[in-house]
Amino acid sequence: MISVPESQEFGLGYRFTWKPEGIAATINHLDDDHGDLKCEVRIEYLDPPAHIKRQRLNCSSGRAISELAKTLKASANHIDWSALLEQLAYFTIENYRSGNPPEHFMVSQSDAIIQPKFKVHPFIMENDISMVFAMGGSGKSIFCQTLYALASIGEKDNKLGLGIEGPLNIGYLDWESNVNSFKYRIRKLLRGMDLPDFEVKYQMCHLPFIDDLNKIGDWIGTAKLNALIIDSVGMAGGKSYEMSDPRTAISMTSGIRSLKLPVVLIHHTPKSVLPGQQRSEYGTVYWRNESRSVWEIISEDPVRVDAETSELSITLRHRKINDMPYENDMSWKYTFTPETITVKKIDVQDLETAMKGKSLNDRIMSILRDGAMTPASISGELEATEGAIRTALTRLKKMKKVVNVGENSWGRAL
Repeated sequence: MISVPESQEFGLGYRFTWKPEGIAATINHLDDDHGDLKCEVRIEYLDPPAHIKRQRLNCSSGRAISELAKTLKASANHIDWSALLEQLAYFTIENYRSGNPPEHFMVSQSDAIIQPKFKVHPFIMENDISMVFAMGGSGKSIFCQTLYALASIGEKDNKLGLGIEGPLNIGYLDWESNVNSFKYRIRKLLRGMDLPDFEVKYQMCHLPFIDDLNKIGDWIGTAKLNALIIDSVGMAGGKSYEMSDPRTAISMTSGIRSLKLPVVLIHHTPKSVLPGQQRSEYGTVYWRNESRSVWEIISEDPVRVDAETSELSITLRHRKINDMPYENDMSWKYTFTPETITVKKIDVQDLETAMKGKSLNDRIMSILRDGAMTPASISGELEATEGAIRTALTRLKKMKKVVNVGENSWGRAL
């Protein structure tokens, strides 16, 4: 009599283990074809690990199961392959068609409120989708590669304002570049930030994400990944004209959710926006709707320090979050040399482009860092009407952030 297998999810499929018999089977590339559940099955010995058979199998067909059992019996007749494959087919169909079971539970006012968890605060949410978007050349890839390195290492003392709970096994899916460019940046980051060695999990991609989903699921299961970064949505989503089709966003994000792990999406933004309009990600609004948290990267103009050194300052501004407070701006300065990339946390109030997108209250508080000023002087500096400045100062006074220091001048409250 065959034992009952241990079962676990494996990417988008399953892995069954019959320990007494020393057999394991991995199921992936599942396809429900008009009621027939077909899959690819890979059967192997456990100890020592050795390949036995890999082929497509119709789990709904008794004939297909019997034929495979005969083939396997010819090479290993000590196993009751008919019983084992019958179990494999049964549990595969049950797991696939049951999905997530319904949950019934009581709720009460006295229940403890459990806050959403982060793998890396505030950018990688547990089992959810986050998105970072920006114009091309604004630093979104180098930011996410910095995030990738620090999270993979588990660098808690990172001095960049990131709350890292421990090392993550992150996969980096790259539609934008290649492995040599990725190595180049990561090695320079390690040198510049004096970080320890770590193993990179990288996959160069060219097919649309949804077409490559089974392969990605296999990689997640084999490498035991617990997070992904997708660089970038524009290439991963398919043809450029499909970015504005809600079906593209819904299909891709549904596929992401089926992986059941946190994912960071990198996305582009349109080249131009109307005056007074907030910049947003390229394509349908569903890219934002299907993401739990959305950040915009605002970059300053790059600075050439000398013949071999340049700097890029970026600000991360929180544009969307569900059920939680918005995070404050975070600003970093990157310094690039031929051998290193260094990054440090800086004050957003020192960055001209980022401050232009801030509220008038924030811009007034920033300009008052250097001392008290009159409403007329503030108006000239910020290119806002004196009336608007006086109204904002009144609001800030009620918030106890500014005080009138006399002679029609205003300063920061102590």
